[in-house]
Amino acid sequence: MGALLADGDPHVVHFCSADPTVRARRDARYRKVLNAGALNVPDGISVATVLRLHGVRTERLAGSDAMRLLVDRGRREGRRHYLFGSSEETLSRLRAALETGFPGVEIVGVHSPPFRELAADELDRAAGEIRETRAEHLWVGLGTPKQDLVAEELRRRGAAPVSGAPSARCS
Repeated sequence: MGALLADGDPHVVHFCSADPTVRARRDARYRKVLNAGALNVPDGISVATVLRLHGVRTERLAGSDAMRLLVDRGRREGRRHYLFGSSEETLSRLRAALETGFPGVEIVGVHSPPFRELAADELDRAAGEIRETRAEHLWVGLGTPKQDLVAEELRRRGAAPVSGAPSARCS
């Protein structure tokens, strides 16, 4: 993650449980988005088990685990986090849980977009607002596959150095 933050280009990290993995096999557009990710992490014991059965050495790192690790590390390094997605109520609860669990975490913004596909101008505006906060970690929680697609669109717009789409179990 340090290398992704340091190189100056925006990146997306995908946490791939069984559902996105199966969807990507059937949906070429979605598969292209996942394949363009800087890092695809097996999220879920079923994915890690299947990979191991095929001879791939892997550990399971759930998106929620990664978020907690990066928030904890980030507060020591002065990293800035932005929460994008879900409802205002859920974002408020997540923010409170992170601030309580990780005193000193720097959450520089939250945005609850409308529950529909976002237009290009809305994505442009959101990316600009995120850039203004100088967030280094952008956490996108909109459900699969939407969160991966939106994270990629925000990456293209240079919203933040690292965008991740962890599972909904992060609070």
